[in-house]
Amino acid sequence: MPTEETMRQLEAAEEAAGRLESELDSAELYLRRADDTFTELRAALSAAKAAEIADVPLPPDPPQPPATGLQVLARGPVYSGPLPPSRNAFHQLFTPGAGMKGDPWKPWSSKVGATNNAGMWSSHEGGIAVQLQPANQAYPKAGSSESHEAWVYFDKRYRKAAMELELKLVEPFGWPRTGKVAGIVGWNGDWGQWPGGFNGGPDNASLRLIFNDWARNGNPRLGAYVYMGGVWDAAITGDRPNYVDPANNGHSVEWLFHGYGRPRAGAWLPIRFEMSCDDSGRGSLSASIEGQQVLQVGNLPWFSPATVDKGWNTGYPCGLFGGNDPSYNPLGGSRTFAYRNLVWSGQ
Repeated sequence: MPTEETMRQLEAAEEAAGRLESELDSAELYLRRADDTFTELRAALSAAKAAEIADVPLPPDPPQPPATGLQVLARGPVYSGPLPPSRNAFHQLFTPGAGMKGDPWKPWSSKVGATNNAGMWSSHEGGIAVQLQPANQAYPKAGSSESHEAWVYFDKRYRKAAMELELKLVEPFGWPRTGKVAGIVGWNGDWGQWPGGFNGGPDNASLRLIFNDWARNGNPRLGAYVYMGGVWDAAITGDRPNYVDPANNGHSVEWLFHGYGRPRAGAWLPIRFEMSCDDSGRGSLSASIEGQQVLQVGNLPWFSPATVDKGWNTGYPCGLFGGNDPSYNPLGGSRTFAYRNLVWSGQ
């Protein structure tokens, strides 16, 4: 029989065990509550992160060309390694798309001497940079400084066509009174009627992107220069030109993109032209810079109604500062522009 002392010890032990069990229950409850709290905190943290991510604007999608259904005819400059050392190898920078034939160039005229080919080429961020120097000879015009020129032949004439490129004016860009870079041409194959630098007759037309600081007033512009088989008339709709050349009997027209303003130097500017013509030879011309429409013209007489085969059939990568005397050249600055992703397409 246990003694009284033993009984007190047993009772004390039972009380201690009870307290321990109670404490364990409390601890288990505390752990469950802590786990619940941690779960709530994790959920709140996840929600906060999701909200924070949602508040951060996504980077904008790169501008996409309109879904016109046009097929790529040719593109450039595409190269690996150094640029061609010779102007006669410049065509190597362009590659055919779905519709291009033969060797994509015409040999230079023997009249164009090397001293007039004053451009300096270099690679530049996936494109080419061209530094034009002041002219030092009279042909073709005293103020002209031409760097390169190529003729990229398509497989046929396209009634609907587009030309797009990214242009960069390398800081500090020296604006010429006038200058041109890249174009698209529709012509009959007669080199005596090539419309790249003058009106080529009723069967031929051209469009070129231009630089312009004619007034030298600190407000230079980009623009479009057009030679057309027809002449400017009252039936043409849309934006009015800045200049219709009377010396060319109304066949050459210039628009400056005043609505866009002074182009930013040091930035790549995506530029797109679209054009079309119907059986009458008339059609449309539109242009955009950085997705902003800067030109819309309708009922333009690109070709004569009598032209048998109407449309565009030649890409025309080129670069020049030019005019009819040295005052047309840039007053200073880098005299350097760059372009990349030059693409011609048609339908």
